[in-house]
Amino acid sequence: MPCAASRRRPGASAVAEPARALAGLRVLELGHPAVAYAGKLLADLGADVIKVEPPGGAPERRLGPFHGDVPHPERGLVHLFLDTNKRSVTLDLESADGRALLRRLVGGADALLEGFPPGYLAERGLDYAALVAEQPRLVMASVTGFGQDGPYRDYLAPDFIAFAVGGMMFLSGEPHAPPVTAPCQQAYLIGSVQAALAVLIALWGRRTSGRGQYLDVSIQACLNAQENIFANYFGPTEFARRTGSQHRLATPGRVFPCADGFVYMFVSPGTDHWARFLDWIGHPAELDDPVFDHILSRRREAERVNAVVRRFTATRTRAELYAEGQAHRIPIAPVYAPGEAVESEQFQARGFVRTIEHPLLGLLRLPGAPYQLGASPWALRRPPPLLGEHNVAVYGEELGLAADELGALREIGAI
Repeated sequence: MPCAASRRRPGASAVAEPARALAGLRVLELGHPAVAYAGKLLADLGADVIKVEPPGGAPERRLGPFHGDVPHPERGLVHLFLDTNKRSVTLDLESADGRALLRRLVGGADALLEGFPPGYLAERGLDYAALVAEQPRLVMASVTGFGQDGPYRDYLAPDFIAFAVGGMMFLSGEPHAPPVTAPCQQAYLIGSVQAALAVLIALWGRRTSGRGQYLDVSIQACLNAQENIFANYFGPTEFARRTGSQHRLATPGRVFPCADGFVYMFVSPGTDHWARFLDWIGHPAELDDPVFDHILSRRREAERVNAVVRRFTATRTRAELYAEGQAHRIPIAPVYAPGEAVESEQFQARGFVRTIEHPLLGLLRLPGAPYQLGASPWALRRPPPLLGEHNVAVYGEELGLAADELGALREIGAI
């Protein structure tokens, strides 16, 4: 990466650590749910991500569920997941002193992530034009529901709104029921992934240009750019509809109930899967019709086929169906609840779940990364920060503010 040189920030430990892919990169994250995952992705790869929160804490600290079922800004499970490997400082952007502190922070930053409504930072003299004048190498990503221009730019866009107007909600759900939304702020997460990617691309480009750039990320566009949205719009009209878990071509190709839960079965089109599937379930009379030999015919008669499959799966457990399906080389898998996935043998073998000591909550079990970098390994370096935990380290040790200055800023609510 462009900033991954071996420079060490003031106050950094001299103890040698394993190489980190983004070591030496400093990112400011202005606390907002739309950019929290982007900050986490960069922090997990070794960037020094400073989460700049209002004195009352970023919104994600107040999102439940809560550790031990006790509501508290240090116990929100969303916060505990999204803020690992970050540092936290408090700063009031409504205060002139707070805005001055942010500009000082920007002077030593490589990138800034923010999710405020368009115009919010400009009204406070903190838009990209103002900040880049002080830090020409700054890469700034604004992640909003609809982007910085267009007729929708000023519309409020919480996660589910972007999911709806991005086209994803229309295709989600069962065919004869209203559209449904996705759980757990998927629109924000997808926007964050695209923002993190855009930041890395811009930083790579800075190696040549020597200058930063402004990144305008529309969550609506991030969702609409998904392959299934694009294909359903430009493809045959019969695909532009809700199909639930039913695959648009494969039959069987959906979730089926079984004796102890659900399985997903996929009898692939264009292969000998259908013949092997019939061998497995004993060639039932209802499917003993040459019309079912063709994939399109099976898809048109999906309800007839699925009714037979449901009767078959209902008599077996997930484990039995998985073992039998594998023996017949039919793609099938148990549908895991989140806890089952976390505790699965596969996750355990890959060391996906990591543990770290939290100063208030004790030993925390947290998800690891879905990737493994051989030369610059992912690491859970620090627990989710307490609100304002690093005020002294960042403002005092790194920016040079004296203890009495910090006290005065704290007293007037600027930090």
